[in-house]
Amino acid sequence: MRIRLTLVTLLVLTQSAFLLAADSTDHAQSLPTRVSYNRDIRPILSSKCFQCHGFDAATREADLRLDQEEASRDAIDVGDPTSSELFLRMTSEDPDELMPPPEIHKPTTLRERQLIARWIEQGAEYQAHWVYEPIAKEQNESATIDSLMQDRWSLESADAPIVPAAPATPRTLLRRLSLDLRGLPPTPEEVAAFAADPSPQRYAEFVDRYLGSLEYAENQAAYWLDLVRFSDTTGLVSDEPIATGLYRKYVVDSFHNNQPFDEFTIEQLAGDLLDTPTDKQLIASAYNRLIKTNCEAGVIDEEALYAMKGEHARGVGAVWLSATTGCAECHDHKFDPITAKDYYSLAAFFDDLIEVGVYTPGDRRVPIHFVHASADVSARDRELEKQCEQIAADIEQTPINDDQLAAWKSETVAKLKDHQTRDRFVWIDAVDTTAMVQDGEYETTQSSGSPARQTHSTGELVTHSIAETATGFWEPGKVKA
Repeated sequence: MRIRLTLVTLLVLTQSAFLLAADSTDHAQSLPTRVSYNRDIRPILSSKCFQCHGFDAATREADLRLDQEEASRDAIDVGDPTSSELFLRMTSEDPDELMPPPEIHKPTTLRERQLIARWIEQGAEYQAHWVYEPIAKEQNESATIDSLMQDRWSLESADAPIVPAAPATPRTLLRRLSLDLRGLPPTPEEVAAFAADPSPQRYAEFVDRYLGSLEYAENQAAYWLDLVRFSDTTGLVSDEPIATGLYRKYVVDSFHNNQPFDEFTIEQLAGDLLDTPTDKQLIASAYNRLIKTNCEAGVIDEEALYAMKGEHARGVGAVWLSATTGCAECHDHKFDPITAKDYYSLAAFFDDLIEVGVYTPGDRRVPIHFVHASADVSARDRELEKQCEQIAADIEQTPINDDQLAAWKSETVAKLKDHQTRDRFVWIDAVDTTAMVQDGEYETTQSSGSPARQTHSTGELVTHSIAETATGFWEPGKVKA
């Protein structure tokens, strides 16, 4: 709907003409030659307009959206600010017509209105959020950081010129460098050496030295570990400890060795899915274990497992996408182009992780990967693990009738009661090695070097072990090492 041509409108048009002709004023001199939507316009619309004319349908007024290019054309006459309702509303002197409304106390400034006018004149072109725009290379390849900063200052500082700070002293410069790169101050000897020769060449030598230091890798790793929510405890209830130290070492080593970021990413998200993964790659995939887990009695397993999927989706969104994906758990994101379908598709990527909703206190978080000092031993360990998995699968598929099973059980129980033969029974140890007693009271003790429990009722010593699979008795000479 257009504003009726009233006396107020005529005054607005007169004011608009003044604004558009203001190129000769000091204010206009601070305007960029080419207005950028992301740099110049989005901040204005976001702070002044999107609350009522943006993403959120629940608060949208007049069925007008200014966050989308096509929808905004109801209020923008491309090329002509003086006939664009967006501009007319911003420059109106009628409080009933003025936007933003006076009661929200967010008036636009003269410079903001000038930017809007010039943007409309230049085509009112929209851009996707800068995160989703391809990175453009600086056209002036010889430009330095200082020259780029100076260009930016010249756009914003016509009334109060911004000038760079005076050059830092050698001591201050080296201190800044060391704290930025290593998180540590320089040593007195380093300060003295640089003060004696503060040349650019000497400065470059310090840069190279610090970048190659372990302290630099540790400092950078700290930022990454914060991003991925690294912790050595579960984060809930009794805050059980978890063994994540090797993952921390992996991150430090990756920075120290200047590992390519694509490899760094793949190894963490899916290192265990690579062909013949190394210890390093399996350790990297511990990233997928850096989530809060619950061991509280009474927690619903399915609900807790669902919450863990949300942790994965939020983590990868924040770290690798620089976006908050969590809002889309309940509805399409109001600010980022992420739908609820996108959120659950992302969460589904982690569905093949072996996880449970509620963990046992002290649980070691299966599957467990044991790291050996020798790479050859680790490779052999993984090969034996595959063989064990195949044997277990073969056992599961082998048909056994009831009579055979009963005979095997009877024979096995008899041998287990025989002190001479029971030590040769082969167990595949269970992950949870905690003794479980269904009833009665007991004390833990040792019997012949093995864990045992002593019941209060009889005083009898009973040894025990917990296993995933019983495989039978080992007979010397029947199995090759």
